[in-house]
Amino acid sequence: MKKIDLLLINASNYPAMLLYPYAFVQVSALARRQGLNVARLDVSTLPLRRAEFAVSHAIRRHGPKAVGFTMRNVDSLLFHVAFPPDGRQGAYQPIRKTAALIKHARTVTEVPILIGGFGFSIDPVVLLGEMEGADIGIRGEPDHLFEHFDEVVHGGRRSDIHNLVYRREDGQVVENERVFYGPLDEPEYDDQLVGELEQFYGGNVLFSDRASPVPVEVARGCPYRCSFCIEPVVKGRQLRRRDLAAVEQDIRLLARHGIRKVFLIASELNIGKDTLLTDAQAMMRRINADMPDLPVVWDGTLLPTKLSRNQVMSLARDHCEMGANGFPAIDDATLRRCQVPYTANDVLEMVETIVMLRERRRYSRVRRMQLFLGNNQIDADGFATTIKALEERGLPARMGAEAPAACRVWEALPKTMPESEEHLWCESVPPMLIYGSYTFAPGLLESFSTPAGIHAFFQFALSTFLTRGHRANKNWVWHLSNVTSPKVLSQILTEASPMILGAEAVAEAKAKAKAKRDSSADLEDDWDEMSSCGEWDDLSSLTSSSDWSQVDTTGPWNELTDSHVELASDSVDEVKALLAAGREALTNRIERLLRLVLLDSDSENLHFLFAPPRLSESSRVVSYSSLASHGENHPNASVVNLLIHQLLMLLVEAFEPRLEKVCKDLGLPLTLDPGSPASEYQIMRRLYARFSSTREIIDYAQERFDLGDDSAEIFLLHTLLYFFNVQIDQRYTPWLFGSDFAGQIGRVEC
Repeated sequence: MKKIDLLLINASNYPAMLLYPYAFVQVSALARRQGLNVARLDVSTLPLRRAEFAVSHAIRRHGPKAVGFTMRNVDSLLFHVAFPPDGRQGAYQPIRKTAALIKHARTVTEVPILIGGFGFSIDPVVLLGEMEGADIGIRGEPDHLFEHFDEVVHGGRRSDIHNLVYRREDGQVVENERVFYGPLDEPEYDDQLVGELEQFYGGNVLFSDRASPVPVEVARGCPYRCSFCIEPVVKGRQLRRRDLAAVEQDIRLLARHGIRKVFLIASELNIGKDTLLTDAQAMMRRINADMPDLPVVWDGTLLPTKLSRNQVMSLARDHCEMGANGFPAIDDATLRRCQVPYTANDVLEMVETIVMLRERRRYSRVRRMQLFLGNNQIDADGFATTIKALEERGLPARMGAEAPAACRVWEALPKTMPESEEHLWCESVPPMLIYGSYTFAPGLLESFSTPAGIHAFFQFALSTFLTRGHRANKNWVWHLSNVTSPKVLSQILTEASPMILGAEAVAEAKAKAKAKRDSSADLEDDWDEMSSCGEWDDLSSLTSSSDWSQVDTTGPWNELTDSHVELASDSVDEVKALLAAGREALTNRIERLLRLVLLDSDSENLHFLFAPPRLSESSRVVSYSSLASHGENHPNASVVNLLIHQLLMLLVEAFEPRLEKVCKDLGLPLTLDPGSPASEYQIMRRLYARFSSTREIIDYAQERFDLGDDSAEIFLLHTLLYFFNVQIDQRYTPWLFGSDFAGQIGRVEC
């Protein structure tokens, strides 16, 4: 076994975006250039006690001259992760986990312990003070450290090593001169690192269409001063390009091992003139010319500056999956305040281009657009303008989006600090900005008062106006249980059954049931005959309360889990295809149950459609993706959820002549089809102009059309409002439609 100079450990990866640490690749390459050997250990996914055991084992096994910890992340950058809606402390704590492991490593070894990485470089003096047992920190690049590695590790050399942060004998933390180094103009990857990549991801993922792109740096540094970004502070404001010959060697090595997706690391590939983008494209064209049957798909972030259509199509032909960093808004006033180097029209053209290319190429890796709508420069008009701009281009129906509700505050960027501490949320007392500190736009706090209120608004806006995914994730069990009862539903079904199945079929079924009763036959046999066909659970299993343990009851009102967000990024057609492909048995089961419900709609037979009392409004969402992924073993709750949806679609169709006048008056489409082109934005714009609450819509319809609480029309009106996620809240009005719209409430808008 060769002698190890440095054992490099990472514990900071965000579990929801688990990636092989690129620091492992780059630090190892820099060390290799100086003749040093590095061993690597990632413990990001391990609980602390198991991570401590792994660290101890690795130190004893390798006996390194030094132990280094790399910290890429100091938090998730997501407010709802740092401050979960349930009030519990966020589970993702990379600083505390790294500090605990450093403290543990000090009990195992006496060799110097180092710490560095992008996250550490944000505020190295404060972070080194937090790391009990760490001897040396490296802010930024470790090039100079490796040039004098033995002198620093064994000889105690400190004061003249660039980028070093260390404790003096008196305990004071000292920071040496900060020097920005460019990328390594030599290959970074070798066969051993590729083997570790395969071990980390698994070959069935790394070499498949599901693989995350493997990073290869092409440039470092960014000259811009976007108010929400920390990258120029950590990597420098000068753009420093890497020799593309070295980049090409790395990509060819990865391709020889079967890796066919790479991400070209640069702040943006088209900063300034598009020379870097042009050169990178030419390089990838050369590489792929040698492997036309299985080309390397490449990715990278681009500024939303103007690209000609010919240039865009040329990139697509050369297997480029165009990407972009997040945008703070699609509103010029907000963009100017955020100091970004592009306009709202630039953003729209970029988003449309990316969506068009992905639809045309059907890329396997679908990314959601990032919108930093929680930036501290946005106001109500900027938020409303963004939603309107996306709506006018028809983008919400074609893409998914993410929109964090708060702006991450960095100590290194005092310009992002709020004007008063009441706008700052931090989980440490006194506030330490390295520990997940966030600020909100003043207007958001004025409108919604608390982080929880802001979070609820963002969840509503994201799921309703920036995607259409909410339609495919409705918890119809929750809906049914909260707007009607088995008795009322029985009356509605009794009236609707002849319209759906035909009067003769219903009469025949009733006669058959009466004959069975007269002969003392068990009426349940008819249900069992249909529902116990060797594939179905019987009705008793569908009606037992234990079945509802499968219902998703996590998260706040309308909260989207990771699986729901993933579903929201897919088109409705893809979801429907997933449900239909190979699901004929499921379709037949649902059809048989529908017929049984319609033929025998006695309220006693309908209880299995309703949730038990313990199912609350917090469980409004049931993921249809789970229904599609379980094959023949669908959770009963999901089956019932789908059954109710199909039943409601039949009822809307049956009562359409009576419901049409109500919907026409309110501007509601008569459909429960997730693929409907109807626009939530247009629906709610009309309703917000007329009503000040959702309840007011129901009251108006009852009075205007003389409808009772238990009428089919009111029940189905509730259903349509839920399907289109109509939630009217006066606080939302200016943020959804602009500050001048608030005065229009009560006026009918056509």
